[in-house]
Amino acid sequence: MAFRALPALVVILITAGVCGGLARRVGQPRVLGEMVAGVLLGPTLFGQVWPDAQEAVFPGEVRPVLYILSSIGLTLYMFLVGAGLDHASRVPGEVRRAPLLALSGIALSMLLGFGVGAVLWGTLSRPDVGR
Repeated sequence: MAFRALPALVVILITAGVCGGLARRVGQPRVLGEMVAGVLLGPTLFGQVWPDAQEAVFPGEVRPVLYILSSIGLTLYMFLVGAGLDHASRVPGEVRRAPLLALSGIALSMLLGFGVGAVLWGTLSRPDVGR
């Protein structure tokens, strides 16, 4: 199964490399181009324009392998970003405000979700589900 994922990985790496290089040429971060490559190869574009080719390049049996590898890659990337931060040069006030900012963003999203859910309950809920 892992060897069947190899052609898909080659397509992903080449496309990500090309899109990342193009992003750098126009003054954007390389990772932005790599994310665009993911949109190009995913169901959003490639799957809509040419679904048979997408199924040939990314067959169903290799998708779980690609998912696991992408999760590992994302975890390593986030670790490297965090390891590259210079914590010594941070202003102490910024460090104290960071958790407050994160919690307020979470709380605002949660309140907005509850509010939208309450407003749209009658429209979106099934008849057999009570409040």
